[in-house]
Amino acid sequence: MTPPSGYTEDALIERPAIALLASLGWQTVNAYHEFDHGASSLGRETKDEVVLKSRLREALLKLNSEASPEAVHQAIDELTRDRSRMSAAAANREVYHLLKNGVRVPRPDPDGDGETVEVVRVVEWDDPAQNDFLLCSQFWVTGEMHTRRADLVGFVNGLPLLFIELKAAHRRLETAFTGNLRDYKDTIPQLFWPNALIILSNGSQSRVGSVTAGWEHFAEWKKVGSEDEAGRVSLETMLRGVCDPARFLDLVENFCLFQEVPGGLIKLTAKNHQYLGVNNALAALPNAAFLAFTGTPLIVGEEKTRQVFGDYVSVYDFQQSMADGATVPLYYENRIPELQLVNDNLNEDMENLLEAAELDEEQEKKLEQEFGREYHLITRDDRLEAVAKNLVTHFTGRGFQGKGMMICIDKATAIRMYDKVKKYWSEKIAALQTEAAGVEGDARREIEAQMARMKETDMAVVVSQGQNEIAEMSEKGLDIRPHRKRMLDEDMETKFKNPNDPFRLVFVCAMWMTGFDVPSCSTLYLDKPMRNHTLIQTIARANRVYPGKVSGLIVDYAGVFRNLERALAIYGAAGGTGGGNKPVQDKSALEAALRQALEETRGLCREQGINLATIQAAEGFARVGLLDDAVEALVASEEIKLRYLDLTNTVLRLYKAVLPDPAAREFAAEVSPVQVIADKIRALTPPADISQVIQRVEGLLGRSIATEGYIIGERGIAYGRDRLIDLSGFDFEAMEQKFKTGRKRTVNEKLKGALAQRLMVMVRLNRTRMDYLDRFQIMIDEYNAGSLNAEEFFHQLVVFARGLDEEEKRAVGEQLTEEELALFDILTRPLIEMTSTDRSRVKATARELLVWLKAGKLVLDWRKRQQARAEVRVTIEKLLDRGLPSAYTPNLFEQKAAAVFQHVYDAYYGAGRSVYAE
Repeated sequence: MTPPSGYTEDALIERPAIALLASLGWQTVNAYHEFDHGASSLGRETKDEVVLKSRLREALLKLNSEASPEAVHQAIDELTRDRSRMSAAAANREVYHLLKNGVRVPRPDPDGDGETVEVVRVVEWDDPAQNDFLLCSQFWVTGEMHTRRADLVGFVNGLPLLFIELKAAHRRLETAFTGNLRDYKDTIPQLFWPNALIILSNGSQSRVGSVTAGWEHFAEWKKVGSEDEAGRVSLETMLRGVCDPARFLDLVENFCLFQEVPGGLIKLTAKNHQYLGVNNALAALPNAAFLAFTGTPLIVGEEKTRQVFGDYVSVYDFQQSMADGATVPLYYENRIPELQLVNDNLNEDMENLLEAAELDEEQEKKLEQEFGREYHLITRDDRLEAVAKNLVTHFTGRGFQGKGMMICIDKATAIRMYDKVKKYWSEKIAALQTEAAGVEGDARREIEAQMARMKETDMAVVVSQGQNEIAEMSEKGLDIRPHRKRMLDEDMETKFKNPNDPFRLVFVCAMWMTGFDVPSCSTLYLDKPMRNHTLIQTIARANRVYPGKVSGLIVDYAGVFRNLERALAIYGAAGGTGGGNKPVQDKSALEAALRQALEETRGLCREQGINLATIQAAEGFARVGLLDDAVEALVASEEIKLRYLDLTNTVLRLYKAVLPDPAAREFAAEVSPVQVIADKIRALTPPADISQVIQRVEGLLGRSIATEGYIIGERGIAYGRDRLIDLSGFDFEAMEQKFKTGRKRTVNEKLKGALAQRLMVMVRLNRTRMDYLDRFQIMIDEYNAGSLNAEEFFHQLVVFARGLDEEEKRAVGEQLTEEELALFDILTRPLIEMTSTDRSRVKATARELLVWLKAGKLVLDWRKRQQARAEVRVTIEKLLDRGLPSAYTPNLFEQKAAAVFQHVYDAYYGAGRSVYAE
């Protein structure tokens, strides 16, 4: 059975979202059948237009009553012009500036030879009611080569500023980004040139971000109007907090920022706490004499702070930040050398001295003279040797290979540590070479990959410049000149911030410890006594969000834990959430999380009759058989399969974060089969992502596709049969025998994946085949719901596959090419009563139409030029009028002419390029 009507994506998520947005002040319209009756009901000429020009013109005339019609016309042209030659971010920035500042239209000066500039306002920011808010559901857009349908698009004054992608409640939210949004930005980029905000949701989870944001920078929105609210993650909270017209315009106008970074231009949008906090501060400003921003409390007790600045108007602490996903958790690992417990021998005076942001030459001398014993304990050579050797082992053995910072007590120690690490680094490479010589296959390739990464890894010393540094370092047996030369010749900061640069390990003593943002930095090695705000700011270098980064790690060689607890106590008492989990936890907590994730995975496996311990104990062919049995059990339903894959992803991320801790050995044996099973499950599905096809069908069941098509396309899918998945080559009898004697669910999974890929291509070539996609989805739903057992599902798939094979042969039976058949089907479906002679006339018309269009109408960039589009439309109408039989009434003729034009527009790119000739 299909999902009950009350539990579909449309019923649970889309319709309630539309209703809520309507209550907030948005007009709503379902655009699924926008082009069904010829002209677009929204005033668009074709689906590639993403701006509703009629609404835009009406809004501009309303907001600019004194502007000339010509100025309004030029403003519309500027807002809607082609920006395909620009990067996505640059195009978005350009339109954003027009939105915010208005369109500057030059006009001849009537009183002189120069010109004046007329500014046409696009949005009324101060009075939301003066703007036009429209929400379109099921909005079709055609790009260069693909057509896509967006779930919800919000238009302000005709401009698509809001994009909402919805998934079914049981789907992973991340697929909205990886499977849909990423594809839309590639295939229909023009929809995102004006975009202000993007919302992704499956109902239970929701995130908002910008057009340039990676998944890790899409953030939850838990509070609507106050920081004091209890946070609630839901689509309702997201829509109320972001899409209320006044808040939406405030976010767009005041909380969007473009920034140039090493990877290019990015767009930043405010997180929930930033939006609320800034507005709280602005509300307090009329009565404020001072305004202060701090990342850490200034004074214990805060008495003097409050006397000067007053109470905090907004507080956002570590705990809230981690809960929101704005930062990653931090874990602490004690690796103090057994030679000395340094921290126990340090006194308050020494810590006071070290707390200085930078030690000048005089302070460094004072450190050595007045605290000789303590300084010697930290810098003694055998201790530094032990730390350097341990650092090399740790840094190269980590799971997530982020960048690292080694913080030393002073410049001399930073240089010494660099030299020692380089020595042990070379020894490690030599040891790996010896190890690689004694192994074969995968083990050797893994070692060689590690050696290659180590050889390309760059490391450097970065310290402040001082007078007499060459002589002073020379007295200590050190040469700072090569380090200083590199610091002067190269942009070390930019190199370290670039995640793709091999500069991966830096040695510092004070530089880069505060106000330095490197998201790819995941590990801090602390070998310098620190405390209070300096310590807090330093450890924050490792908590930035970055793809694949589960957590940041603080490796403590100097025994700062006592001071860390004190600093966090002061920080947490500054009006934050207080209590609860510590923002920095011992690394054992990470191990506990991995242990819990493995237990959940074991539990799911036990429910399916899988014993991971038995798989671990088995060897050779016996283990292979058990692994295949496990796969068979876990593909019993889509829900079980997806749950297992989600658990596996969690296990692997946590396992990589635990490495290279010796405790990882406890988990290695069990993690291996868990990963292998997941890999085998993924291998059942062909490389192309079936989920996109299946997800696009959800919500279509029961809808008519009378004259409007639906095209699904992916790059690299070609028309030629030799480049497709040829189901006619399937030996179904052999497959049925394998099904009877083998693992039934695994066979079903393979066949389902092959059918899904084939359907993607067939629908792309002929949109009237959408009914096959609907039937395929119904079968999958019934199987997942338990209405079909494995045998019934297999036989239905086989019958369905044979039906597809017959459909592929239909063009030959009709004596048409695949291209001609697509036109013929559009003209004759739904079924029109006609004689065989009439059918022959329709076929001849389809053939003639293609000949005429290809002969000179479908030229290069014909879709971008209005005159060329008009010529194609006129040619279609003329040939259809001349060739179609009398069964086509005027109303039906108009619908078919519009449908044929849309098909030609979607399928033929110009100059011989089309979906049939990729």
